[in-house]
Amino acid sequence: MAEIVSNMVQVHIATKSKDSDEYSFLLLKRSDNVKVYPSIWQVITGTVESGETAIQTVIREVKEETGLNPMKMWIVPYISMFFDYKNNEVNAVPVFGILTNCEDIVRLSEEHQSFKWVSFDECLKILPIPQQAEALKVFKEKILEKQNDSLFQIQVSANGI
Repeated sequence: MAEIVSNMVQVHIATKSKDSDEYSFLLLKRSDNVKVYPSIWQVITGTVESGETAIQTVIREVKEETGLNPMKMWIVPYISMFFDYKNNEVNAVPVFGILTNCEDIVRLSEEHQSFKWVSFDECLKILPIPQQAEALKVFKEKILEKQNDSLFQIQVSANGI
């Protein structure tokens, strides 16, 4: 039987311009030279390092992969799951959502070759991994569209948590 592991995170990043009521979502295109899923569009994913919590991993991964700072951060009430056949593991991945300032500049790491801010509908069309698209739907519906988003909010300070 496959082992169940939980050592990764998935992060959806949204922004809203001052001139619009609509959110835009950040997609990253993986570099051609990465071993896993080269050249696909995705949201941020990352592995929890030794001694780190999932929330610390989210903040580190967002900073490393985009250079962005979260204005608001939430736990999305969704667990993304996938099967890693090479290691015979079922991965249970907690999902997080972040709101950033629309004026912040994205600075990509070597893991990604490009990025784009897209509408919700465009994001769903582009994302090839179903669990990322499903998590995005929950992020938008249960957090971004709610008048009171505090139920799942994580307090974030300038130095992380």
